[in-house]
Amino acid sequence: MALLVHVRDPVAVGILVDESTVAVENIHAHVGSGKPLHQAILDSAQEIGRPAFVSTLCICIVFAPMFFLTGVAHFLFVPLAKAVAFAVLSSYVLSRTLVPTLVM
Repeated sequence: MALLVHVRDPVAVGILVDESTVAVENIHAHVGSGKPLHQAILDSAQEIGRPAFVSTLCICIVFAPMFFLTGVAHFLFVPLAKAVAFAVLSSYVLSRTLVPTLVM
């Protein structure tokens, strides 16, 4: 069980950090091109919203077949799938709502 924790945590933390980093870097790129901060945040959110949603959806879809496992495999891997899906969805929501607010 400890091995699953060591596998799950880096995946979840890496995705969370990546989503937020992309949002902040894109906002700074728009500010660097001379746009006002509020306009840069709006343009950045519009520009990366769809690709970030698609990547989040793809990661969640990859873990979906684990819910059809039976027996011991079900008890080992379903918590992993739930944790990663929750982390990815949380990362998407936070990178679209909280991170642009903190940039201001």
